[in-house]
Amino acid sequence: MVSSANISGAPPSRIQPNNFFNGVWNSDWGEISLKQDGIDVVGKFIGADLNGQVTGRKFFFDWQKLDENLSGRGVLTIENGLLTGSWGHGESRDNGGPINGTPLETAASLVVNPPAVIEEKVDSVETKVTTELNEETNKIDKIKQRAHEKKVEMSDQIKDKVEELEEKIPLEIKSNDKFKEMKSTIEDTVVNLDVKADKAIEEVAAESTDKLEEFQDKIMLSMEDSLSKLNETLERLDKAVMTKDRETIISELSGSEMNLNLTVDRIDNTIGYGIDEALRGGKTIIGNVEGVPHAISIKVPKSMNDFASGLKKGQKIDQNVTLSSFNSIRKMLEFSIKN
Repeated sequence: MVSSANISGAPPSRIQPNNFFNGVWNSDWGEISLKQDGIDVVGKFIGADLNGQVTGRKFFFDWQKLDENLSGRGVLTIENGLLTGSWGHGESRDNGGPINGTPLETAASLVVNPPAVIEEKVDSVETKVTTELNEETNKIDKIKQRAHEKKVEMSDQIKDKVEELEEKIPLEIKSNDKFKEMKSTIEDTVVNLDVKADKAIEEVAAESTDKLEEFQDKIMLSMEDSLSKLNETLERLDKAVMTKDRETIISELSGSEMNLNLTVDRIDNTIGYGIDEALRGGKTIIGNVEGVPHAISIKVPKSMNDFASGLKKGQKIDQNVTLSSFNSIRKMLEFSIKN
């Protein structure tokens, strides 16, 4: 095959090595154009649209030629600006043949989204619980303050009554041992009331705090359990060599519900073959879960399109989701929310 570079009659100008999947390369299959945005890459190849994500130094992609109803997969890497890899039809990444490409033009500048304004990386559920804990602590402090004020008020009233009574009693009676004993008993009672009141206040406060901390622990355990399940599933899928083995793992876990705290990266339209009818026409939320090495996706029904479309890059959301599949090329766990 004669390359387009030879047809032009002039060699391309000297090009600096391009280590991003961002530019145009000439190959035996024709031109390959790629545009990288973060870990996402889109482009054109053999007259087909391709898209995928960069993992490490490799770009795993799906290609689709809608007019001929053809599709497949492939993988590319860059060494000193040269593009190498392979592509195939259907599930294969190599039955189409090898890819070797040389750069044709200076790579376009890397597209980098402006950093989203994200609050300090604190789990939103943790933040919510901490806020509730602070609010509850304030409530407890107010209750303790009111109880203390009431206790002081009652103690003062008793002391005033004793002093008032003492003023009315003749001196000879006040000097009597029995009166002194009675007065001492009253004073001891006031002190005991103070001690008992303080103890009761502290017990109520401790009980309220324990209940809130128990609630916080339950939420954090739920989050940790979901994160543990995610990483365990990814580890099993990484070790599974055959597609059949991966399908078996997903089949075992299909329907598992998890609570995910997701940082949104982007929102896509839900497209593809074999989409569940309940999710057709809906949106797909792509994002990351702290502690999980690969991005995940959540497909939502059409009825939630307004919610999904309103999400911004960098926004955190908490969702109860159901595991549905695994994209082996992107190493992406795929979840869904159904009506």
